[in-house]
Amino acid sequence: MSGRTFRAILPVSFGDVDYARILYYPRLFHFCHVTMERFFDEAVGVSYAKVLSERKIGFPTVHTEADYRRPMPYGLTLQ
Repeated sequence: MSGRTFRAILPVSFGDVDYARILYYPRLFHFCHVTMERFFDEAVGVSYAKVLSERKIGFPTVHTEADYRRPMPYGLTLQ
């Protein structure tokens, strides 16, 4: 994995959008966490659940913020 960028493909589903039909802001942070879990599975080769339960290592979120540059509407695929 060294020197490469990890990417996950996540579709914006109907349940992810608000009344304006754009990504509901808490879902963005959920997508970030889903991508991190996939990183452990696909790039590291160990599930995030095992890292937490067996290796007793955690990665607590200390601070988050987001600036939206453009809408993420229903039907979009995030990459």
